[in-house]
Amino acid sequence: MTSKPKRHYADKAAAKFLRGTTFSSPHEAIAAGARTEEQWSAFMKGEAARFWSENGKKARRKVKKRHPIQRKTRKKAENQTAILSIGAKKPSSDVLALEKRAQEWPRTGGIGRIGVELSARAAYALYLDFARHGVAGDFPRWLARHSGVNRETCRERFKAGCALALGVNPRWNQSGLLSELRERETKGAV
Repeated sequence: MTSKPKRHYADKAAAKFLRGTTFSSPHEAIAAGARTEEQWSAFMKGEAARFWSENGKKARRKVKKRHPIQRKTRKKAENQTAILSIGAKKPSSDVLALEKRAQEWPRTGGIGRIGVELSARAAYALYLDFARHGVAGDFPRWLARHSGVNRETCRERFKAGCALALGVNPRWNQSGLLSELRERETKGAV
């Protein structure tokens, strides 16, 4: 038992479009003046919309199988050396060295208050290089991504490092501290 091959919806639409005429194709009907190009275009748009709304996901899946799209997969941050953009440039060796230092940052310092202070100073030193190299993004988030440490911990250590750089007790209330630090960085120490 052989089954007839399924007709494409465009073939069915052409037969529907030519109903009531003696023409065998839409182009013949348009050439003879029985139908216009605009009528054919509008009709096909309607038929295509109807077809896709009726067949939905199933039809889209079939089309995707016929025309596989190459998808770019995101690489893990530690493996990503090439920036996926037009031109695919590699980051400078300075930035790669900075990323390596960020990976080693969790092992800096040690246990206790002195260890936390050493870690905070190291975080601030990383931030200065981060800003100097013009790396895009939020520093605590970047540090968390490259070091594997919780983002909130990175933010606290960075904040404490800023306080230590200003000579302020890092456990005090530091409202306005970052703006003061920014002012010192731009204008210099008074």
